[in-house]
Amino acid sequence: MKYSCANAWLVIASAVVITAAPARAEIHAALGKLVSGKGNDQLDAAVVITSNRDEVIQSLLQIAETSNVKTGSAYLAKQLAIDCLGDYRAERAVDFLISEIEFNEAIPRKRAVADPDPKSGLPCLRSLIQIGRPAIDGIFKRLVRPSTTRELALFGFIIHEIDGQEVGLYRLQVALGKADGIQKEQIQRTIEIYRNEGWAKREYLSD
Repeated sequence: MKYSCANAWLVIASAVVITAAPARAEIHAALGKLVSGKGNDQLDAAVVITSNRDEVIQSLLQIAETSNVKTGSAYLAKQLAIDCLGDYRAERAVDFLISEIEFNEAIPRKRAVADPDPKSGLPCLRSLIQIGRPAIDGIFKRLVRPSTTRELALFGFIIHEIDGQEVGLYRLQVALGKADGIQKEQIQRTIEIYRNEGWAKREYLSD
């Protein structure tokens, strides 16, 4: 389930204390007004939030990186922060989102694996797709290290959703020609999964 950033911040604010630096205090107040204010207060809040985009993204990333509790409001805060990073097209979050690609939202893992659309249960995957091309660059950088078959299937799905079937395959083949060592092996495996649309098949998602 995808949450909007406006609704997300009510949960995030209650779960994580944002530092008291003046700029962050201003953002925090504006986020509250955006949700609970009226008329001009909401419009003014939107201006503050937009002008402080970098501060908001940094706070979201901090929340996502530090909310490691597996249950309760902190877990939901992490999920919502990840969704917001996608809404912000936050390129600086790409490496973190890739590292947390298998982070499941508050639903049973079995459902996320069984659903033919991986976006249904994986907020990092959704946000990477929203971020677009920088996410693909991050994936190729990540492929210099060994990955599980499941991770490769999810990486292939991201490329497919951003580029489309033909362009995505072409991009993978070009990258294969430039790669060597572990990265070359990983890209070759990704191409195999990609051609078989492995992100929709249980055998690729079970490890």
